[in-house]
Amino acid sequence: MIKKIIFFVILSLIIFQFSSLAQPETAIVEEETIIESPEATFNPQPQSLLIALQGTEHIQLQLVNCWEGLDCALARLILPQSALINHRQLNLDNRDTTPVEIINTDIVLSGNLTNYQLTAENIFFDKKVKSLPANRISNLSLNIDRSQLPPEQYMGAIYLTLANRAERFILPIGIDVRVGPLIPLIVIFLGIIIGRLIKYMNEEGTPQAETLKAWNRLKLDIREASLSETDKKELNLMADDLRKMINRQQLEAAKIEEEILRNRLNILIDLTRIEQQINNDIDLSQSLNSYLTLARQYLFRKEDEKCQEILQKINDLLDSSMATARGGVGGVFTLNDAINRLTQNIEHLPYSITPKTGLEHFQHFLITLSGVSEQVRTDATFYIARPLLSLVLLIGLSIVGMGSLYVENGRAFGANPFADYLGLVLWGLSADVTSRKLSNLQDNREE
Repeated sequence: MIKKIIFFVILSLIIFQFSSLAQPETAIVEEETIIESPEATFNPQPQSLLIALQGTEHIQLQLVNCWEGLDCALARLILPQSALINHRQLNLDNRDTTPVEIINTDIVLSGNLTNYQLTAENIFFDKKVKSLPANRISNLSLNIDRSQLPPEQYMGAIYLTLANRAERFILPIGIDVRVGPLIPLIVIFLGIIIGRLIKYMNEEGTPQAETLKAWNRLKLDIREASLSETDKKELNLMADDLRKMINRQQLEAAKIEEEILRNRLNILIDLTRIEQQINNDIDLSQSLNSYLTLARQYLFRKEDEKCQEILQKINDLLDSSMATARGGVGGVFTLNDAINRLTQNIEHLPYSITPKTGLEHFQHFLITLSGVSEQVRTDATFYIARPLLSLVLLIGLSIVGMGSLYVENGRAFGANPFADYLGLVLWGLSADVTSRKLSNLQDNREE
């Protein structure tokens, strides 16, 4: 009997414990049902059937910001016509059975390099609100004010807010803007010209400057020399001829002529000193004055050999007077150095004429037969062929540089002005290497 009572007590405890454990689970289930019930009753909106056609799904434009006139004319010449557009049509296909209302348009574009952000004044639609008919392809006109777009690489999107649609219609867009070609062309011209100036200074300018420096020293020595005004005038006339040789790039001949002219200056100084020393000796002065005058005349006429003969006679007279006077005129200056200088002048012939060969005579005959003289051919080569070749090289190198740095690889040229324009200048400097090679080929052919 006691066992039955214990069994019923234990059974009742087990049933009570089971019911207490089962009640929270029911509450949890009910709570979860309450939480999940709103999702079960949510009614999503239908998806839009508006589709962007090919060319509109991702808009990528390459534009140019040029000035009206020559700048834009050059842009039309070297860039595609798409770079100068001010409008872009967006093609949208509404496949829905009902029209689609566009209640708002937003365009967000910012630069990758300078973070410059475009506004509604730079790029905008004709109408902010527009209805797209059902089952039709419609066009939206996107207006772009290129003159207000700084050079940059703009990236962003077009956001269309549609009526009765939860999500916005998004069209990615990228716009690359470069400056007009006029300023880059001027800069590359400048680089090429600087390169040619550097070439000129290395090959001709520096030697010419050194020769001109020697000429300036010679002019200064003539002005400060103790000579008569007549002697200085004659020397200055010869110095002017020397300056013409320097201007004409006849540098080797000019160096020789400068040495010859300096020798003549020193000879005149020696003759003046002789005149000053023989003033007290009337007999010697009378016998030498005619020779001194004649020596000057030959010297000014550049007849150095005849002048040397006269100086030798003067020197012999001085030696004889010194031998007879035995100290009376023993301090008289001799002309040995002057005679040696004239010997150097005679040896320094600027050029020598060689007789023509048989082939050269035949060429001259053909030239004469054709009616074109050698002078005409020389003038045509110097005044027409060389300038024309230089101009063609300048234009050709500029076209290559603009094509490489501006047209092909300059989609946002001008966004970083220092690097972009410096690249053009450096290209122009390096392009001189090409022109130098071509010039060397021409010079070798002429030789």
